[in-house]
Amino acid sequence: MSVQRTGADMSGDYDGGIVSGYIGKFKQLGVEAIAGEDVTERLEALVAEANDHLDVWKVGDPIENKRRLIGQLKIQAELLAGGSPEQAKLLMDGAALLTAKLPA
Repeated sequence: MSVQRTGADMSGDYDGGIVSGYIGKFKQLGVEAIAGEDVTERLEALVAEANDHLDVWKVGDPIENKRRLIGQLKIQAELLAGGSPEQAKLLMDGAALLTAKLPA
């Protein structure tokens, strides 16, 4: 049985939900940062996990999925900046760390 690919699938905008899944993980870590926890090491581990997972994810292009995650982290950070600057900073830090892992 074959699956017809249409719409977002064909445009390259479909990532199988992996980006939104990682956005949730980054936001949860941000909540822990707000609570006063030092999450530096866990942020680095989450970035490494996301980077490695996106490399083997079978839906979408790995580099495009990483760029999509970086973009979504930045958007979420902007949305949270006024009410939750600690969480926004964590998301921006995550975006920066993930950007550093992109090929030149």
